[in-house]
Amino acid sequence: MCDDSSRMIASGTAESERRSAGAQQDLPAASPTRHRHVAVHLIGAVRISVDGVVVPCRGVRESALLARLAIDVGSTVTRDRLLDDVWTDSQPGTRNTLRVQMWRLRGLFEAAGAPDVIETRQNGYALVIDRAAVDVLATTDRINASAVIDANTNDGDLSDDDDAAASIPTIGGERLLEGLEDLDFARNAAVRFDRLVVSAHQQRARRLLTRNRLDDAIEVLTSLFEHDPMSSEPAALLMQGYRLAGRRRDALRVAHRHRAALAEVGLLLGEAVLDEERRCSRVRPTVRHWMTGRSVRVGCVTT
Repeated sequence: MCDDSSRMIASGTAESERRSAGAQQDLPAASPTRHRHVAVHLIGAVRISVDGVVVPCRGVRESALLARLAIDVGSTVTRDRLLDDVWTDSQPGTRNTLRVQMWRLRGLFEAAGAPDVIETRQNGYALVIDRAAVDVLATTDRINASAVIDANTNDGDLSDDDDAAASIPTIGGERLLEGLEDLDFARNAAVRFDRLVVSAHQQRARRLLTRNRLDDAIEVLTSLFEHDPMSSEPAALLMQGYRLAGRRRDALRVAHRHRAALAEVGLLLGEAVLDEERRCSRVRPTVRHWMTGRSVRVGCVTT
């Protein structure tokens, strides 16, 4: 019975799609600005919001289909690409199942009061909302824009780091496309986004170190190091921050933890961490105090 219903839906939607694609074939792409009240959220569980009211997707397939369209918002995603990305080898999809799922996804938007956000095009489908209405794309654009500004700005003229930090997701926070980890496209997108977020925090930490905001830099770098103790760059930068703050023992503890994490998979310390370890382990020469006769480190202040 369910198969018969699906076939009837697929047949009806196929005819509707042919009419829609034929009507749109000679027309320019719809302006996404007419759907500014619609937003798609891919950070965390996939969901939509219409006029601020959040509506969750109904199942993995619907979430994956929406996510795949949203990643390429405004562009046509072909039917073959959707079938390859949203369905798996163990559960392959067909053109009919795609039509049924697309019909259900359109119903989600229509029930929320936002019809016509998904267009049928000659070779596939397109989600026609603003790029800024997709949270992961808006966040990516803000991070990239901030990086370009920083690359072309002198340290003394940088915008406030606390304001810049507000646009960067928290390390270890909600994952991109939660619940879709079994799909290659979702897993790859999550890895790329995670790397972008980590890179943004590392860039901010470098700026903080340059501006001698050591406590703030150490806080950011501690989060990065706890997130991935095997990553050499956060480890080296955290050690640098501790060293500049006069906390050499803490820096050496970072090196010890980093070395232990790498040893578990048979890797050795990188040159940057080794260099910081040598700097922190270096013993300053001693001299005799002229009055007390005691040995003191060069650079230490005695009274």
